[in-house]
Amino acid sequence: MVKKPQLNILIIGTGMYVSGRGTDGYGTILPAVYEWMRKGRQGDIYIAGSRSEGIEEIKKKVRELNELYGFTITPKYYPDDVADDHEAYLKAMKGISRPACALIATPDNIHRKVAGDTIQNGLHSLVVKPLAPTLKEVEELIKLQETHQVYCA
Repeated sequence: MVKKPQLNILIIGTGMYVSGRGTDGYGTILPAVYEWMRKGRQGDIYIAGSRSEGIEEIKKKVRELNELYGFTITPKYYPDDVADDHEAYLKAMKGISRPACALIATPDNIHRKVAGDTIQNGLHSLVVKPLAPTLKEVEELIKLQETHQVYCA
């Protein structure tokens, strides 16, 4: 049997799209990662948020999804303490083993900054729409991805 390669995933954001925060649901991104792992894929999961409150809520959702799926994932959380940290994703990028990718679900107005940072750190990235709020910012991201030879959409 051929072993499937490992891919580490950095999820940036802890809101409704990621975990269903504020609802009884689980969002879109976390369940997609569980399905990916259920299909036999391997990798470590890193989750970065800006507020400790969001990290605490996503930890609860992960515990519930672990029970629902019948297997356990143990993400590495940033920030990992009680302090809020709007640059926690930068620390997570430095700590993530390669190969790795980023799934970005942050407020639209910071998509350009966050995606630009992931691209410059060599992470292939998917951004919850819109890629960026302005055409100029999208063009900047296209130039960055060409320079750093990574995928971003």
